Amino acid sequence: MAEIRQLAHPPIHEAVIDIMFASKTPMDQETLEQLALPFLSEGGDKVAVGTYEAQLRPVEDELEFEIKVEQSKKTVKGLVVRNPSGRHFGFQLDRVSVSQSGNYTNWESLRDDAERAFSAVVAASELYEVNRVAARFINRIPLPSKDFVDFSELLVRPPALPPKLRSGIVTDFSDHQVIKGIEGEYQANFRVLTVGPVEGEQVNSLAIDVDVFTTAVLKPNFQDVLTKLDEIRVIKNQLFFGSITESALRNYQ
Repeated sequence: MAEIRQLAHPPIHEAVIDIMFASKTPMDQETLEQLALPFLSEGGDKVAVGTYEAQLRPVEDELEFEIKVEQSKKTVKGLVVRNPSGRHFGFQLDRVSVSQSGNYTNWESLRDDAERAFSAVVAASELYEVNRVAARFINRIPLPSKDFVDFSELLVRPPALPPKLRSGIVTDFSDHQVIKGIEGEYQANFRVLTVGPVEGEQVNSLAIDVDVFTTAVLKPNFQDVLTKLDEIRVIKNQLFFGSITESALRNYQ
């Protein structure tokens, strides 16, 4: 395996591991509730994930027009347990996911959360295969100033204008690449873009969004999943560190 580079203070805004599976007996609402219980005991709350269907009827008179709901139906397809520390555990009928938002520390912590959540699903349902393994990392690097436009300081391949428009200035941009056939089986959605400030920030940021996945069919055991996750991590690092200058990483070493 390629050597893994780690930053002391990674600029990761959110990190996600997502595992899709197929089971002999689909999980029901009661099973989802039971899966969430141990994670709720650590504090936090749960949010239902699902679809909402409604039949609408227009009501019109001389003075106003309005829409009234005649029938409605909400179908719960999953639950997300939200921990106060920013750790989330999601359980759906065909997938399990974990994420760390705002306080990401290291890969091992995220991987351990994924193993714990996946093991709970294996114990509660008759899985016969895993059919998608993914990891997504959304990084945010604040720009040096409000009027910053020299993206060559931060990016190995900064946005470039056509030769006849070189007098122009790129102030904001969005680049999205879909990359297939990495090591034969992996795919990536790779986005680099400028985004507005979040709470507590005064300037725009450079976002580097790396989403790598495989749809290889695996046995439902975490060691096989972990092998894929470790390979995904290597690809993720190659995309991230291959796109960012050392100057951009100065504050995160």
